[in-house]
Amino acid sequence: MPYEDVLDQPEIQFDSEGDEDPFQTGEASQSMEQYISVNMLTKELREWIENVEETSPEIDKNLAERFKGHNNMFLSFNYTNTLEKWYEIDYTQVTHIHGFVDNETQVPDTIIFGHKDNDSYNMPAPSEEYMSDIDQETLKPVLDIISKHEYFYKKIMASNLKSLFFYGFSFSEVDSPYIEKILKSITTSKPII
Repeated sequence: MPYEDVLDQPEIQFDSEGDEDPFQTGEASQSMEQYISVNMLTKELREWIENVEETSPEIDKNLAERFKGHNNMFLSFNYTNTLEKWYEIDYTQVTHIHGFVDNETQVPDTIIFGHKDNDSYNMPAPSEEYMSDIDQETLKPVLDIISKHEYFYKKIMASNLKSLFFYGFSFSEVDSPYIEKILKSITTSKPII
């Protein structure tokens, strides 16, 4: 996420001789530091999810039919209960790998978001350091998340999985370890993907 796009960069402050004053610029960046935090970003994301105006989606009947079955397993990167609510999938079949927000039951769940790479910023020194700290805090701990959901991958190993389907998945680099783990967990010799 380009955080410098989210917030206005602090204006460079100048001393009485017209030279850049890094201390005054640093003071200006303090307001940014107080404004943005990982907890704030998580809270804002949760509030946005909770307040999205939900309308009844047009359900693809072929897809809904494919989703039926008690042996199906779902790994969802969606923060909502779309599969459970609109496709009537039993919640025990769905693993929300990054958590979810359920507006109906208001069950609190930790939601995880993040990215893979640290970025470098072209900003005044105090702001650049702070943005690097935010980047570090929002690195997605993919291996920890996979480990936390090891039960899902063990279910795949035990299931003799024959087919694997991807819907609405972006295949971004940050999420590739999840897919690699799924593929390594498949015990069937020639699954259909």
